[in-house]
Amino acid sequence: MIKSLGSNEEPLRKLITIVMTDFYKKLSDEGRSSVNNKLLYGGGRLVGRTGGQFTVAYMAGNMILRKATSTLVYKNFVRFGASVALNMVMLQGLIEEAGRASRRMKSKYPMLYYKVESQRLDMVYFLVENYLEPYIKYINSTPAQCKRIDNELNKIVIGKNW
Repeated sequence: MIKSLGSNEEPLRKLITIVMTDFYKKLSDEGRSSVNNKLLYGGGRLVGRTGGQFTVAYMAGNMILRKATSTLVYKNFVRFGASVALNMVMLQGLIEEAGRASRRMKSKYPMLYYKVESQRLDMVYFLVENYLEPYIKYINSTPAQCKRIDNELNKIVIGKNW
């Protein structure tokens, strides 16, 4: 865990951790308990809310990072090509997409935007936007919607293996 904190994926990991921490905080006590029990089954139980929150954010972050770093956009962004002109065009396209995703976040989820923009994480959002969208929608849901989602989450977690 400690080794991964200083890698080139650190901005993505920070962004994912912020979102997953907010998601975990908004879960009901039953939802947190279900998630903790499912994720930590056989791995020992965590004491306290902060430890569970950190572990959930870390484990979810690893899963999302694994998916995000295997996508074509990320591979092309990190890898160098043979043609300088092609790289410049591709880089311009990535910057443009990052800007569009940042503006989408600002208009749809302003509280999250201002939280991550201060750390300059808004421009990496486009790399994990699709993976974080359900969690961000939950964070921005009304209490009544969250209660319904919590009930469904408990049914899924208790009824099926992840």
